[in-house]
Amino acid sequence: MEGYFLFHNLQLLMRLLYMKFLDNLVTGMLKLVKMVLLLHLKEVIILVLKARVRFGHLILLLYPKIFITHLVNFSF
Repeated sequence: MEGYFLFHNLQLLMRLLYMKFLDNLVTGMLKLVKMVLLLHLKEVIILVLKARVRFGHLILLLYPKIFITHLVNFSF
């Protein structure tokens, strides 16, 4: 009987470790995705600023609300 409980406890421990591993994996993937999105956002900001210089504030005059919304959504 003790062998069964030991095996059952070992099974529970393995499940907990596996769930913790999956949790860490998903959390790491979400952090990676957020970093990639932030890098792309930085590139978009640079492109918008370059376009702003080239086209005389046209893009920010036409789309300021969208630009500000993206900045707010991706801030930590």
